[in-house]
Amino acid sequence: MHELLAERLSMKRFEGFDTFHMKRGRELEPQAADVFSFQTDLPCREIGFVTDDKEAIGCSPDRLVGDIGLEIKCPMHTTQVKYLIDYHKEGIMPPEYYAQVQGTMWIMDLPDYWFMSYHPDLPNLIMKVQRDDKYIAGLQAAIEKLLEDLETNFQLIGV
Repeated sequence: MHELLAERLSMKRFEGFDTFHMKRGRELEPQAADVFSFQTDLPCREIGFVTDDKEAIGCSPDRLVGDIGLEIKCPMHTTQVKYLIDYHKEGIMPPEYYAQVQGTMWIMDLPDYWFMSYHPDLPNLIMKVQRDDKYIAGLQAAIEKLLEDLETNFQLIGV
């Protein structure tokens, strides 16, 4: 909330952090999307930033596969092996990305979503994630509270 408030007060977008792993993921994402299309026989396309009708919240899906989103992660080799061991057999996605995927389904009103974890030298983890309306309701309530607090604090500062 403080970062959003600072951006709103200054009318500037402040640069966030960018790690080696984040840069690597951006570099590998197009290759991963091509591999996804090849392995699933489903074409995917890039899409820009998407907002809700009020333009208060938004998301940036990595790709669209028809009318379904695709989230691509390109972790380091050790993390990819962990994902393959922990989540492939269970058919569940790594929980650290669950809010991101469910939030995108909420904002874009999607019934499900593709998730891919890609490493160029290892097997891939590809799965379809179902919409979780109970989780989304909690996420929506938390974000609405955040926006409310943001507005209250903006007014409190008196700008």
